[in-house]
Amino acid sequence: MTPNGFVWPNFEVPSGTDFVAGQRVLACNGDPSTKTGLAYLVFQATSDMPERTAFFNSDGDYLIIPQQGALDIQTELGHLLVRQNEFAVVPRGFRYRVTLPHGKSARGYIIDLYQGHFQLPELGPIGSCCLANVRDFQVPTASFDGHISGGVAKANKPGEEWTVITKYSGALFSCKQLHTPFDVVAWNGSYYPYKYDFARFCVLGSVLFDHPDPSLFTVLTAPSHRIPGHAVCDCTSLTPTPISHCS
Repeated sequence: MTPNGFVWPNFEVPSGTDFVAGQRVLACNGDPSTKTGLAYLVFQATSDMPERTAFFNSDGDYLIIPQQGALDIQTELGHLLVRQNEFAVVPRGFRYRVTLPHGKSARGYIIDLYQGHFQLPELGPIGSCCLANVRDFQVPTASFDGHISGGVAKANKPGEEWTVITKYSGALFSCKQLHTPFDVVAWNGSYYPYKYDFARFCVLGSVLFDHPDPSLFTVLTAPSHRIPGHAVCDCTSLTPTPISHCS
């Protein structure tokens, strides 16, 4: 135990490093096998993930915040283009592939939430349309690797081998399959990846004196059901020109 703060310098990233290989764990709390706690990571990427390769996280939900560059996240339910000042959440269990749409390097932060899921905070007396609103979260449109022939969805190259990289209890494993994981033609439901632009956050500031409760800056929260009134993780926007911060 130490009260001292820590500062991490930039990690060296060799050319050809993709989103999966460029991840580094800074700190963690809890255990993915018991679905408690979370982990903080940084990522740096200088190239796209290899073709016919997908990533699958069985440990928790990934909250991804680009600090530099942009990410094209191809999920099973469609694409999410995530740029600076935005974040994306890919829930546990989805397969996805990350590419760099501008052909440049990208870096940023990740929270791997083992326990529960992110949700909007309780607004209490401040009203029903404040802070982050449901209407401002963006979800993907179904997009699959294939075509429609005679009203039937068919893969472009059936039997093509794919590699699926799985993160399980903090370790990486891989397996092969003879079909694309991106074969969802249409979807419906309440469990899906999404993204949010911090510029859409409704900032509530003090107009007289002192500082309002920090919960007024919470975009998403992951409540702890073991300890009522406590959060496993809060994703907050701290300034009128929103800057992401997760605690």
